[in-house]
Formats: sequence, C-alpha cells, structure tokens
Amino acid sequence: MRSNAKHFYDFIIPALLRHPQMENEHPDYVAYSRYPHDATFTLNVIEEQKREHEQLEVEAIEETLQQMKQLKPIGEKSEYYDFISERLRFDYPYKQATDSFAKQSVSELKQTLQEEDPYSQHTMKNNSFTTSNARRPKFMQQQKLSGAEIGTATHTVMQHVSFAETHEDEISSLTNTLKEKELLTAQEAEVVDTTAVLKFIQSDLGTRIQQATEIHREIAFSYIRKTEAENAVLVQGMADLVFVDHAGKNILIDYKTDQITSRFTNGFDEAESVMRKRYEQQLRLYKEALEQIWNEEITESWLYFFDGGHALKL
Repeated sequence: MRSNAKHFYDFIIPALLRHPQMENEHPDYVAYSRYPHDATFTLNVIEEQKREHEQLEVEAIEETLQQMKQLKPIGEKSEYYDFISERLRFDYPYKQATDSFAKQSVSELKQTLQEEDPYSQHTMKNNSFTTSNARRPKFMQQQKLSGAEIGTATHTVMQHVSFAETHEDEISSLTNTLKEKELLTAQEAEVVDTTAVLKFIQSDLGTRIQQATEIHREIAFSYIRKTEAENAVLVQGMADLVFVDHAGKNILIDYKTDQITSRFTNGFDEAESVMRKRYEQQLRLYKEALEQIWNEEITESWLYFFDGGHALKL
C-alpha cells in the first residue's frame, strides 16, 4: 500500500481511519482495525460538488483579476464602492492656495509680483526648489567669481565694517581679517571694492549712519503675509541695514552690487528708472515685514549701488 502511494494523503488517511476517534467523527468510514492513540484531530470531508463550486469561485476571481489588470469594468460593486467613489470625487476646497508656495523668500515673491526687466541678469523666475545664490563648486570659483558671489562678499564686509573707518587701508585690513576667520575666501577678499565701501561710509547715508542712535544689520525675518487670494504665505527675507536717526526715525538701506557703469551708456540717469522698477517691490516687502514685526514705522527706504556710489530713495 505504501509503495503504491501517490499523494501525501495516501499515507495520512489510512492512519487516521485506524484511529478510535473515527468511530465518533465519521462512523461511516470503517477500517479493518483500530490502533489506539492519544492524538486528537478533526477530519473534514469535502464533497465533490462543493469542491467543484469552490473551483468555479477561484476561476471567477481569476477572471475578475484579469479584467482589473486590463482596466476593464468588472460589473460588480463591493460594500466599499460608495466610500471609495466619494473619496475619488473629492474636490479640494482651497485650489487657489495651490497656485503659490506656502513658504517664499522675498526675492521669489518679488519675482511673482512684477515682470522681469530687460536689464536683469536672471531670465528665469525662481521657485522654492532652486536658488541662484548657492555657492558654486570651488573648481568653478577658481575661474572667475560671478556677480552674485561678488555681491555676497561685499555684503559680508558691510556686515562687519565699522562706520567710523576713514581710510581704505582700514577696510583692506578688515577683508584680511575676514579671510583669516574664513568668512571670506582669498579670491572673495581680492574682489571686494574697498574704495566703493569707503565711498559709502563717506556718503550722506554713511554720515547719517555714523550719527545714528541704533544700527541693526542683517535683519532676518519671517512673517505671515496675505496674498490677493487671501492665502497665507510665510515670507522670509534679510534686510541689510536699518538705523535709527536722532529723531527716532527708522531708515532702511539695501545694498546693491548691480553693474551700472558698464551696462548703462548714460550712467545712473538711465539706470535709475530700471533699478527703481526692479527693486521697489522688494523694499516694499521689507518695509511691510519690519513694520508688522516691530510695530514701528519705517520712515525711509533706500537703495545704495556700490558701482558708482549712487543712493536711490524709494
């Protein structure tokens, strides 16, 4: 019998049939002898008709799966049909909020609120996932610093310069100190226009800063701003300098390193309208943010261009 066995149950079933429990479980199945054993088991007999029905169910499920794989309707609805349909038909109630980032820098927000001027170095509008101000790899910096990198170096010097400096050598000494502290690279220290920095200190704005009662530099801020669509946007920015004059007025200054002399044939007379259009929205956002955060009025807003030493009041 064992040598003729073809399936595992050809071994198991004869052993079960000899167990005394079979007399209670299935009295219709009679074995030629009983073998007493303490093991317990349950033997379920599936009729052929039921097995065929189950096979048909399996085939129906396979057919349904094939229809689903081919994205064909299956003609059946489950108990979750209405629930899923409601989810798939969901209409987001705040679609206008998806048109803008929930968090934007002042530069990004400025670009969305105004058109690019024809003299701008940036022909593409930035989004929150890219930046034009990231440092380039060193092997690329060794070739030539970009305008943005020169501007960053100049801003670093202005962040640390004393407005009591009266000689260009003192500013050069400062750039060397910043280089030693690794706040500037050697190449960045070389491109800083110390003459232009001194010219600013000696300008009318520089003189007013020297007489100021308070000076605040590199003012980082974040504030919630409502857009025209009444969406809340977190705006982040950095104001270069705000000083308080003897009358208690807050004066905002933003430094610019745009090329004026080489780009505009008629100098600042031609550049003024372009620069005003380019930066007035940015200064307006700075002013709006600082006034909201400090709960104080910004009385004056100025742009100062190091190329040529031009001050522009907005």
